[in-house]
Amino acid sequence: MLSLDTLDDVKRDFEKWRASRPNKVGRIPNHLWDKVLDILDYYPVGEVTKVLRLSGGQVSAKRKQRDACNLAPKQPANPSFVEFDLSSPISCGNPATKIHCRIEIRRPDGAVLVIEQLPEQTMLQVLTQFTRAVQ
Repeated sequence: MLSLDTLDDVKRDFEKWRASRPNKVGRIPNHLWDKVLDILDYYPVGEVTKVLRLSGGQVSAKRKQRDACNLAPKQPANPSFVEFDLSSPISCGNPATKIHCRIEIRRPDGAVLVIEQLPEQTMLQVLTQFTRAVQ
């Protein structure tokens, strides 16, 4: 079950943190910023900054930082593994006339897979098995 802190809960957490930090210096911990950003959906920014004694600039910067992170492409937690059976690759006939090709696969996160020096028919077999696994 999701539990949402109220502004009073977050204020109490900030007071505890402020009372416990040495020499009254230090950055606001990320877990407190997470709470601030979460309650902004339910409370006006002006009220939150006043009650928590934060500047509007700080809150705005953290919001932009979070929004930029949320726009980044997300990768699956456990990427799929596709197994290829190449135990009996298809022959292209005369080995002297085998055509070799190159394939390059790019993912949205920038990773690149390059396969080359495989006979054309073997490459077709790999691609066929790859596309069947996706469907």
